[in-house]
Amino acid sequence: MIINKTSPFILNETKNILFIINPISGTGKKKVIENLLLKVIKDKNIHYKIKYTEYPGHAYEIAKDSAEKKMFDIVVAVGGDGSVNEVSKGLIGSDVKMGIIPSGSGNGFARHMGIPLKYDLAIKTVLKGNSVRVDTGLLDNNSFVGIAGVGFDAFISKKFDNANTRGFWTYFKLILMEYLRYEERKYTLEYNDKECSERALIVSFCNSNQWGNNAFVSPHSNIQDGVLRMVFIRKMPLLSVPCFAFRLFNKTVHKSKYFKEVKIKNCKVKQQDKLIHIDGEPIDYNSSFEINISPDSLSVVV
Repeated sequence: MIINKTSPFILNETKNILFIINPISGTGKKKVIENLLLKVIKDKNIHYKIKYTEYPGHAYEIAKDSAEKKMFDIVVAVGGDGSVNEVSKGLIGSDVKMGIIPSGSGNGFARHMGIPLKYDLAIKTVLKGNSVRVDTGLLDNNSFVGIAGVGFDAFISKKFDNANTRGFWTYFKLILMEYLRYEERKYTLEYNDKECSERALIVSFCNSNQWGNNAFVSPHSNIQDGVLRMVFIRKMPLLSVPCFAFRLFNKTVHKSKYFKEVKIKNCKVKQQDKLIHIDGEPIDYNSSFEINISPDSLSVVV
């Protein structure tokens, strides 16, 4: 749920907008987006720049520099969830708004925010300038806007990162290939004044409600409620997987016996592996880490 929209830009007020384009995210079409930007923005009272990222972390550097120098009213991530994560990291705690033109494989955060997936409509949304303040999550010092996690989804994220193709069907094929071989892991957790151990296929720390492609791993997550939802998914018999997948896509996964969810503001985690994902981007990491929520820390154009 999205609430508390701020006022849009005043009519005829000059807007300064930076578009940060990831040239390799998703399925491409970056030149199409650039040409569309020129067409939609033409004759409008807008000062804008386009910058292409050249290496991992570059979008963060550009966004952070822009926020510190207060050069732009809006900094727009043109890419997938990884690009959105990098740009958001550079803007968290500032008054600069983050816009999104979704062009990735899953676009989970953009979908949660109700941002159009059609490029021209997403650009028009940016130009209107309506925004909301949202929460962000922290895994140690690594911020995330959507979902961080460990287990099978982090494992698949790493496989996907090394794949030669992108898109939903690449994810799907990797899951089919790896599911039977991947075993549940044990996790030791401290949260809500208690310590416990859980065995799970996946543990997700959800600020937003979906992984992407409308796979709703946490249908009731709200990016403005000051809490994260920690989701545990148990490994299930292969025959139960289609039903569980159906529940993911029709927002009833919380009714599955293989699903458990807890609201948290802080959680300390110990895992067997040394792999995590932050907004879908895999990172080789420590076996222990801490999760926190940063309420009302980012402005997003919707």
